[in-house]
Amino acid sequence: MNTHHAANRKSVLSNIKQDNVIMMIGLPGAGKTTLARFLADGTYKPIVSKDTIRFEVFRNEFDPENEPAVHEIYRRMLTTLLSRGYAPIIDATNTTEEERKKLYRSAETYGLKVTAVWVKADPEEAWLRKHLISPMPRKAFERIEHGFESPRPRENIDTLIIYDEMLNQIVQKHIEG
Repeated sequence: MNTHHAANRKSVLSNIKQDNVIMMIGLPGAGKTTLARFLADGTYKPIVSKDTIRFEVFRNEFDPENEPAVHEIYRRMLTTLLSRGYAPIIDATNTTEEERKKLYRSAETYGLKVTAVWVKADPEEAWLRKHLISPMPRKAFERIEHGFESPRPRENIDTLIIYDEMLNQIVQKHIEG
């Protein structure tokens, strides 16, 4: 697994392989969706997002009753894109190795490799951002945070790009003077 540390969005973009599936990894509120949209603009890749499905289909953020349908739509969208040779951006938390393994296997089935973009952020700042954008119970966030598994070399990732939000802020402050 090749690993790159990126201090800004342009350096993330410069390490993206056009024919690789891009898998976002990180806590809710870390900035995955913002970065995914930037990458989509620079690569012309479609974004597959459970949050977008929740909002566009059900007009809400999260409802346990809708989750089976959300997962089915997500799975079908992803399979359709992969089977047609598209390498989309997968905008989801992907916080466990088990979740990520399913995506690696799907990509491999269609001869595609995966570039993982781990958006690291301070958990407290991430929760505050997530809560401001779409309220999330603190306990739900903490469950995700405590279950988070860092990407490991044994995972079938072609390239891992680590985008550190705090490092980005330091670089931006330095540039701005």
